Amino acid sequence: MQFRLGVKMKPMINAQKARLHALLDEQEEAARGALNRVLSVHSEAQSGSGPGGLEWDYAEQAAGYALEIERIAHARSRLIARTYGVCSECLTDIAFDRLVAQPTTLLCESCQSRFDQMKQLRQQSAVREHGLHV
Repeated sequence: MQFRLGVKMKPMINAQKARLHALLDEQEEAARGALNRVLSVHSEAQSGSGPGGLEWDYAEQAAGYALEIERIAHARSRLIARTYGVCSECLTDIAFDRLVAQPTTLLCESCQSRFDQMKQLRQQSAVREHGLHV
């Protein structure tokens, strides 16, 4: 998904911007806290004081939280660039309620629905063709 130059979001009122900033702050704090807990448990496991044999689980969890932190940073940069709230596919404005529900979203509801449908069709095709469960 690429942002096109010159596409800007509709002006938001200050209260809307403040609410979205607060939501991003909350999400970032939660993701950083969860990442720190995973890393702490992983460190304990390596030192022999915690559960062992879970290296892959720790790495996968840590990567997920790190990705969420990266998405939040990307959303903040889009707010500064005034491209936040613009669908990266169709360039229409993303509904404010959707941004409140998913502050890091890049897609409007319509494009997200199309994306989800295509993903589901690919998964069904993989299962039919190869017996794979994706």
